[in-house]
Amino acid sequence: MSLKRRIEDLGPYQSLFLLAVPTATVEPLKLVAVAVAAEGHWIAGTAMIVTCYLLSLVLVERLFIIVEPKLLTIPWFAKFWTTVLAVRTWIAASFRSCVKGRVEWLLRQCRSISTAIRTRSEWLLARSLVLSAEVVLATVL
Repeated sequence: MSLKRRIEDLGPYQSLFLLAVPTATVEPLKLVAVAVAAEGHWIAGTAMIVTCYLLSLVLVERLFIIVEPKLLTIPWFAKFWTTVLAVRTWIAASFRSCVKGRVEWLLRQCRSISTAIRTRSEWLLARSLVLSAEVVLATVL
């Protein structure tokens, strides 16, 4: 039986414990890494931080993907996770609308500048700014 299958066969609270162990190990190590860097050991501190983030990304994220269906059977966790997703969606939408407004303003400014252009090099610069703003706007939406 594969490791993934064994993890999938665990109960909801066993899955929560399995997820909590590496999380409780990796997160404090990030603080230790910052302390090491603060002591003047920049390379060791940076290597520790990068390693901790990689462990967090690879191990904890992968474990969460495997155990998420089991965790969502716990009522309080399902409510908590729904709230986290709603807040994340709201923040992303707010960020997109903010960026969209700024890019649209930049686009209007570039277009108004392009009407007062006298040389070809100024026109090319303004046009590249407009195209860049349009690409950012299309990406954000």
